[in-house]
Amino acid sequence: MDDSRAPLQPGEQIFQRKHPEGLEKGQQDSLWLEIAQTSILIETFFGPAPTPFISGRMAPFSIKPRNPEIILSITFDDSLVPFTASSEIVAERSGGDLLFCAPQYRLQLSLSPGAVTRGTVVCRGSFEQILGALRLALAHHLVFTGRGFLLHASCVLVGDTAHLFPGPSGTGKSTAISRAPGTILADEITALTVSPGGILRASGTPFGNRLQPSSLHCPQLIIHKIVHAQENRALPTTAGRIVSILLESLVFSPTDDAEGQIILDLLMKIIDGCSYDILHLRADGSFWRPYLPTGETK
Repeated sequence: MDDSRAPLQPGEQIFQRKHPEGLEKGQQDSLWLEIAQTSILIETFFGPAPTPFISGRMAPFSIKPRNPEIILSITFDDSLVPFTASSEIVAERSGGDLLFCAPQYRLQLSLSPGAVTRGTVVCRGSFEQILGALRLALAHHLVFTGRGFLLHASCVLVGDTAHLFPGPSGTGKSTAISRAPGTILADEITALTVSPGGILRASGTPFGNRLQPSSLHCPQLIIHKIVHAQENRALPTTAGRIVSILLESLVFSPTDDAEGQIILDLLMKIIDGCSYDILHLRADGSFWRPYLPTGETK
């Protein structure tokens, strides 16, 4: 067994310290993560450690060092913040490089075929800003490599099936999964990926969660479009409608036509490999009762 691929055990630090004697309190050398089957190194991180809340949600994704597919280097500079007066993230493309300017951080990302994706992040010093930049870096890396994308979607693993609820905040997707008799993968951002062999996976992420996420992934997927109703019932819908819903739920808009085409190709592979419906859903969680083990109630 390759020990570098093993997740950290409970109690192990999510940060790896190479030179602990040379670091002041709160400073760290590096952070290794695996999200959506993608290995990530956040290096040269000297700044505030994540809060216990953030650490708890990142712990399932922490791994021991291995060859990274994404490397992010972090620096802090209060003098350059805010980077944009807009509340939106402004994106610019120059060849294989992307520059993202957000109110509290700036990310420069270099994408090249067959090479490690590298990014530099300048931010004010909040760990949440680092996660924001990491989310963008991972989202573009997955699309660039033709492997998948990140969605605004809640997802829960019930039995051997992942139930995905795409949509913006306030649509009830977190409430829906919180009542499910299974393992929550994510309550805000979910990764959908397709392997070279065509295997579909829904995976949890550490981004934006209020509920505890999981690093588990599942090849069996059903996509639900929630409609609040007085009774539970699943109605058939078209592939075109689900594609539109997923497009609206992407964490970023395509930066050019080539990126847009990759996303459309991925969407069609995902639609071909999963089930989907329009789910009329009561707010009391009764939809999940048939999934409970015999004799249990919820």
